[in-house]
Amino acid sequence: MGSLFQNFQGRSGGQYCRLLSLVALIYCGLLSAQVRDGAGLFSADARNKFETQNKLLQKYYKAGLSLDTFSQAPGLNAQAGGAQQSTPEFNTWLKNRAEKGGRDNVYILVVQNPPYLLVSVGERLRQRDVFPRVDRDMLMRLLAGRFQQKNFDKGLLEGVALVRDTLSNRIEGTEIPTYTVLLAQQAAAAQSRQRAETAEQPGSYLHWIGLILVAVFGIWLAINIYQTLAAKAKNQTPLQDGT
Repeated sequence: MGSLFQNFQGRSGGQYCRLLSLVALIYCGLLSAQVRDGAGLFSADARNKFETQNKLLQKYYKAGLSLDTFSQAPGLNAQAGGAQQSTPEFNTWLKNRAEKGGRDNVYILVVQNPPYLLVSVGERLRQRDVFPRVDRDMLMRLLAGRFQQKNFDKGLLEGVALVRDTLSNRIEGTEIPTYTVLLAQQAAAAQSRQRAETAEQPGSYLHWIGLILVAVFGIWLAINIYQTLAAKAKNQTPLQDGT
């Protein structure tokens, strides 16, 4: 310990400044890491894409996303039927996490066991009224659906896309969020593919082929019966009257 103190004591002022700058850079870098994936739910590629989009949000809209995942949370206990029981300890912890999420951020907290999802909007973001409750609820439904399906990467990237398009709508004044339009387009495309696949399935035209074959067979059978009857009538000998 004494040698460590002596090493610091022997440093010049410039060395101290450089050391403090390095510490500050490391600290700021840790603060700017908006995905803190303690539960290990997301791939490195998804986290990188999230960070790229988040930097654009911070640059153009002065807002962003902050996300924490935990394997477990203090004071959150599983109950029968998949419910959770929270304690005052958990509520205090949750409030602190949300405050640390940032006043200009949409904050997402995910607990893996028992499953818990929180989406909250920072104070300054609420004051600007650019991410209202209806959009927060939409984001929560999206994330809950994807995470329940274990599609964590997809949920993460679709979540940041929803926030981006909502901010674009609210701040730039476009009429409909791009993400909503995208969902409608995807649903229409899925329905179109389903109709095309149904039309191409063998069962959709086999009954027509069956009807045609039955009709052809019926015509063929009628012609053969007619020809047989006609041949018998032609070969039949006239009756004699016996005189």
